[in-house]
Amino acid sequence: MDVDLILREASSVSKYWRLEGFCTDTSRTILLTPLGPSACIALPPYHLLCVLNEQDPCYQDLVDVSDNPGSKLPESRIRFIAKTVVELLDAWAVFRNFRGTINKIAMGSRIHIDEIMTSTLSKIWISPNLELEKRYISPGRLRQLWVDLALDLPQTLDFENMAAISRLHDSTSMVQLANGEVAVFKGAVRIVARMYHELRELIRMPDHANVLSKPKYVVTRQISGRLDGVACGFIVGYHSGASLLNGLASSTPQQPIPMDTKIKWIQQLISALQHIYGPAVLSQEGDVVLVDFEQYGSPQRWLHPSLWDKPAGHHVLPNQGWRESPINPVSMLRSTFYSNPTLGLLQGV
Repeated sequence: MDVDLILREASSVSKYWRLEGFCTDTSRTILLTPLGPSACIALPPYHLLCVLNEQDPCYQDLVDVSDNPGSKLPESRIRFIAKTVVELLDAWAVFRNFRGTINKIAMGSRIHIDEIMTSTLSKIWISPNLELEKRYISPGRLRQLWVDLALDLPQTLDFENMAAISRLHDSTSMVQLANGEVAVFKGAVRIVARMYHELRELIRMPDHANVLSKPKYVVTRQISGRLDGVACGFIVGYHSGASLLNGLASSTPQQPIPMDTKIKWIQQLISALQHIYGPAVLSQEGDVVLVDFEQYGSPQRWLHPSLWDKPAGHHVLPNQGWRESPINPVSMLRSTFYSNPTLGLLQGV
């Protein structure tokens, strides 16, 4: 069952929201994209999230079908949940005049629904991501921190000069720039220091055919109370071939992946991994490209299965000892400030 597709279909009738999917990484949330006042006006990628109560049976059902391909839940149940969530969010947006104030919202803010089936508007509330905004720094400050590295920071692009096309992950969106170019905006919804670290590494890394190219722009945004615009993300090229994982999963006995393609991908991965490690996607030409270096992600993506256990509930998490480990990126505090750490260890200052 494709939960993301069901959520997108349910929101097709909404004038306020596009539900982009159910995030199955560390924070299990619905990815939200607010819509402009008309189809001709698309808004920037605010990377909003809809948070459901973990004790709510609807939330548990969404987790179940997302984590378990063999789930016995009927598709009609998930469609009903998606439709109800859209109706609640629409009513809340009208009540709060949300469209009139969206341009001031902190990126990565969360809209909470306490109880899906019995919620009134009083049980829907927004949690502004103000802690993230406090930790943004300006491009000028980045240059100061990186002065010894002699890095050339890309030119800046105003946040308002791009429009969201679709959400690729909780902090990543496909966007259209003012010149019509389709690209990828990478920001942050939890710890901005990781984003700055990734930006630094991409700028300083030598070019490689199978590694994401250097950022085209640093995206800046004006925030209330800050004199200078802050660096809230960066723009990189878009690769239309989907993820390598999905490419491998598309193979069937009737239409297997050709052996010469598999050999090419293996050779490209080895070459890229010799250069630097990161998650992989496929380019439009069907070549492997490593694209992510921010030191973060769901522990299920990179932990050895022996470190997993199965607590009460539907999904699998790392064992308690690893969850609390100071070297586990998932346990890093929101209060991490960026200080240009030499080895990428994101200590607070």
